[in-house]
Amino acid sequence: MILKNSCIVLTGFILITSGCRQRGVETAKYEDDNDYYTVADFQTKGTQRYGTWDMFPGDITSSVNAEIADGSLRVAYDVYSNTYAKNGVEFYFDGMDFSDFSSIRFIIKGSKSAGFPQIIDLRIYNDEGEEGDAVISGLSGQWGVYSVPLRMFRGVEDLSSVDRLEMVFCSFNTFPKTGMIFIDRVFLERKRRRL
Repeated sequence: MILKNSCIVLTGFILITSGCRQRGVETAKYEDDNDYYTVADFQTKGTQRYGTWDMFPGDITSSVNAEIADGSLRVAYDVYSNTYAKNGVEFYFDGMDFSDFSSIRFIIKGSKSAGFPQIIDLRIYNDEGEEGDAVISGLSGQWGVYSVPLRMFRGVEDLSSVDRLEMVFCSFNTFPKTGMIFIDRVFLERKRRRL
């Protein structure tokens, strides 16, 4: 299901999505300017810092891998486990000031052949140790722009020093348990100035 300029409440989280079906159009639309600031662009290798994490690295039944391929970050996850599995990919901001921004946006698609989750949990951390959660929903096998207002990350009061953002795959709420997503770009939308 694709929603345009809609707001969905999911267990206390709010998500705004907007469908995008033409990759070239959206990529050209979101160049750095007064309205947007790109924090990760996988068309140009080496312009972003990211990594993967696994809550239980000794659990050989679960895994997560991320690599840049064909101009996007390819994230393959597996949280099929006999117990509890949780892993993901994270983007490092090293204390970046998000105060002048209203939302974080992702250009993402799921893998039609490997499968992909309909919902991805997000977690943001600041340098004060605060953390907040939100979700993106409605992923498809086509490129789409998914926007999450920063105010929706409940629990993070101070956005003047953001440490990192995680995309979380978890055995109890990620379906299917194995799959793949592609991330083209991560960018921030600036707050609108009132005159």
